[in-house]
Amino acid sequence: MSIEIIDSLEGLDAIRNQWDQLHTRIRGTVFQTSSWNRHWWNVYGNGYTLRVVTVWQGNELLAVLPLFLEKIRLGILHLQRLRLLGTRHIYGEYTPLLLGSRQSEISRTLSGWLKRELAEKRCDIVELFRFSPTSEFLDTLKSKAVGFRYDTKCIPHVVMKLPSNWERYEESLSGVERTMLRRRQKSLLKAGVAIEKV
Repeated sequence: MSIEIIDSLEGLDAIRNQWDQLHTRIRGTVFQTSSWNRHWWNVYGNGYTLRVVTVWQGNELLAVLPLFLEKIRLGILHLQRLRLLGTRHIYGEYTPLLLGSRQSEISRTLSGWLKRELAEKRCDIVELFRFSPTSEFLDTLKSKAVGFRYDTKCIPHVVMKLPSNWERYEESLSGVERTMLRRRQKSLLKAGVAIEKV
C-alpha cells in the first residue's frame, strides 16, 4: 500500500477516472466526487496549496483524502493548517473516500501519514471538519494522535422536508441566508461554474 500526494489540477485530472470508479463502488456522497472537489478548488483554492492524499495498491486507487494547506497568521505565529477541501465557504458532509473492505488498513495508513506530516513540521494543525462521529478513520486517527490535541464537537443531523422546487426553497430562507446563497452563486458563476437548479 502506498501514498501519493496530488498537488495540481493536472494531477487531479490524471486520476479522475479511478476516483470516479472508487466513488461509484462505495456509493459516496456528492461531496466526495472528483468533480465537486475540482470545482471547489477552482473557485476557492487561490492562495492555498493543494494536498490530495491518495492511497494505492499497485494501480488500484483505494482511498482519497482531499486536503489543502492553508498558511495562517496568529500575531507573530505563522502556522500551516491542513484542511479538507470543501469545508471553507460550503456546507456539506465530508469524509475520506475509503474502500470499505480495507477501511481499517487504509485508516491506519492515512492516520500514520497525518501524524508524520505533523511530526516532520510539514503542517502544524490538521483540521478535519464535519466528520461523522462514528467514522472508523477518525477513531484510528484519535488512537494514533498521542501527543497531539484532539477536539471534537458533534452536531446532530437535521432532517427537514424540502420544498418542491428551488424558488420555494429560496422563499423559505431568511433574508441573510438568501443573501449568502446569492453571493455564493455569484462567486461560482464568476469562476465559470455552471449552476443547474433542479
